[in-house]
Amino acid sequence: VKYKEHIFGAYMSVSLTSSNSYKRDSSAYLFILQTPNHDSATIFPLQDINAKCAIYDHQNYFPTFGRGTVATGYDFYIRSNLDFTANLQTTYQDVLGRGAFTFTGVRKA
Repeated sequence: VKYKEHIFGAYMSVSLTSSNSYKRDSSAYLFILQTPNHDSATIFPLQDINAKCAIYDHQNYFPTFGRGTVATGYDFYIRSNLDFTANLQTTYQDVLGRGAFTFTGVRKA
């Protein structure tokens, strides 16, 4: 995803099936490639590789990473109108220590 001066994204190794449920994926991770803070490319791995909620596979959502809700936010969630939230709060390691501001510098884009 490119948002202003930020380039970031996510990887998963499992297929989405619109199962309306969480999926395990020990290979899943989030990443940044570019920020205005000049951070190095950074990978945000799972806090627990056995996590049952690496990905939320829902028929009405784009790929969603981490445990949460639409109201509270997931670690990384793209909505159908292409805005998104990226919070790093429950499932993926916040290796830079910026929480909701890691990917875009704002809580919600």
